[in-house]
Amino acid sequence: MKSSTIRYRVADFLRQYPPFNEMSETDLLALAVSGRVRFHETDEYLFHQGNKRAPYLYVIQQGSVRLFERSGDRQQLRDLRGEGDLVGLGQLIGAKNYLHSAMSVGDVILYAIRGDTFFALAKKYPKAVRYLAAYFSVKTDFRIIIDHQKVPPPLCETFDADGSFGWLQKDYPFANHPAIESQSCAPETSITEAARLMRDQHTEAVAVVDRDDGRALGFITLDDLRDCIAADEGPLTRPVKSIMRQVLTFAPPDRAVGDYLLQLIASRTRHLGITQDGQAGSRLLALLDERDLTFHSGHNPVSIAERIAVTDNPQQLVAVRAIMESMLATGLAEPSTMAWYSTVISQFDTLIILRLIHFAEQAQAATGEPAPQADHCWLLFGPAGRQELLIHKRPRIGLVYADPDEYAANRLDDHFTALSARVEAMISAVGYPASDESPAVPHSLSGWREQFSQWINDPIMNSTYRSLDLFDLAPLGGDGALVATLERHIQTELAVNQDYFVPLMANDAMANLPPLTFFQSQVIDDH
Repeated sequence: MKSSTIRYRVADFLRQYPPFNEMSETDLLALAVSGRVRFHETDEYLFHQGNKRAPYLYVIQQGSVRLFERSGDRQQLRDLRGEGDLVGLGQLIGAKNYLHSAMSVGDVILYAIRGDTFFALAKKYPKAVRYLAAYFSVKTDFRIIIDHQKVPPPLCETFDADGSFGWLQKDYPFANHPAIESQSCAPETSITEAARLMRDQHTEAVAVVDRDDGRALGFITLDDLRDCIAADEGPLTRPVKSIMRQVLTFAPPDRAVGDYLLQLIASRTRHLGITQDGQAGSRLLALLDERDLTFHSGHNPVSIAERIAVTDNPQQLVAVRAIMESMLATGLAEPSTMAWYSTVISQFDTLIILRLIHFAEQAQAATGEPAPQADHCWLLFGPAGRQELLIHKRPRIGLVYADPDEYAANRLDDHFTALSARVEAMISAVGYPASDESPAVPHSLSGWREQFSQWINDPIMNSTYRSLDLFDLAPLGGDGALVATLERHIQTELAVNQDYFVPLMANDAMANLPPLTFFQSQVIDDH
C-alpha cells in the first residue's frame, strides 16, 4: 500500500478521538508522517517500568493494552486500555522513565507518534491543551513534577494556566455581572423600597448612588436593615441615606480576582465598589462581594448553588454550567475526590433541572393554557438518580402524575407531554449534550406501574435490559408520595420474580460488558 494512503488512514482514525479531534486535517497528516505503525503479539511488552522513555507516545488502533505496576514479585493492575486510548504521554511533562509496564492483551496494533511533534501541534488548539492539562492533573506524580518546575517552560506555562490557583490571576468577568442599576438606589429611596430591591435582585447589599453623576455615596447591607428594625428608631419609610454606610472601598475594573480578594481582606469589609479609575469620586460601575468573586472562580459550591436558584432565564444557566465545568476540571486532582465531586455535580444538575422546569412552567402558562390541578412528581433516572452524574452526561428525567378520572386523562397527558418537551428543549439549550436515550415521557402512576410490571414479568419480550437505567429512579421535585408508591410496586414485582428476573439481568450484564477503559475517551491517569 502506498505510504500516502496509510497516512490518510492514520489521520482518519486519529480524528475520532480526543485530543486529536480538535486538530485540523493538515496537522493530523503531519502527525501521521512523524510516526510509525507497530504490531505486538499476545503478552508482549510495549515497555517496562523504570526504563527510559522512548520519544514516542502510542495510540491503540486495535486490541487492548494492560498497564500494571510491579513491586517485588507482585503485580498490580492499573488500567486496561482499548481502541483510541493514549499510552506514553508522560514524556510531555518531563517524566524521564516509565512509571508502569505495558503489555499487549491479544494482538495489538499501535500508532507510534513523536511526542515533540504532537505537542508542538496540539498547543495550537486550546481545547486540546485543556484536555492535556486535565489529563496530567489527575495523577499526583505528575502534579509533583509540574509543581517543582521540572517541565520545560512552554509545557509548564501551558498546564499551570489551569492549575489549582490559576483563578486568582484571572480577570473578573464583569460582562456576566448584574448591571449597577439593579444594585443601586437613590439617597431618597425609602428603606422599605431598598429592602424590596435586595429581595427582588437576590443581593445582600445595594449602593446608594447620586443619580446625577453616578457617584457612590454609600451602601446598605442586610445587616444594616436588621439593625434598623431591631433599633426601632423610626419608620421604614424614611430615606436610606439615614442608615447607609458612607465608607466604601473602591478599585478599578482591571484587577485580577486575587487582587480584589486581598483588598477585601485588607479593608475588613465584604463589599467593593468598582469605578473606572478606582477612586471614590468616579462613576460606580459595579458592586462586588466575596461571593461574586468565589462564584466565578468555581471554588465555592455553595455560591454556585445559590446562583442557580436565582437565575432569571435559561441563558444565565449556560454561564453557571461553564463555572461548574471549571470547578470539576480543577478539583479532580485526586481519585479520592471523585465521589465527592460526582455528588456535588449531581446536586447542581438537580438544581438546574428544577430551575428549567420552573421556566418551562412559566412559558407554558404564557400560552394561556390553564395548568391542570394534578399531583405530580418529576423523576431522575440512571446515573442522575444515583447521584453519580458528572457534567458531560445529560440527566435523564421523567414525570409521574396521580391517576386522573377518565374525562381528564387526555388533557393531563397532553399538558405534561408538552411541558416535558419544553424542559428537554431547555436542557439542550443550556449546553447538556444530546443523548441517544429516549426523552422524558410522562405517565400516570398506573401507567408507570404497568410499564414496570411488563419489564419485570417478561424481560425478554420487553427488552428490559435496555431500560435498566429506569430502575434507578429518584424524586426530583413534586409529590414524593407518588414515587414512594411506585417504588413499593417495583419492589413487590421484583420479590415475586426474583428467581427469574435477577439471574437473567445478571446474564445480560455479563454479555454486555462496559468499555475496557473506565474513562474511555475521557481524561485518564498516565502510567
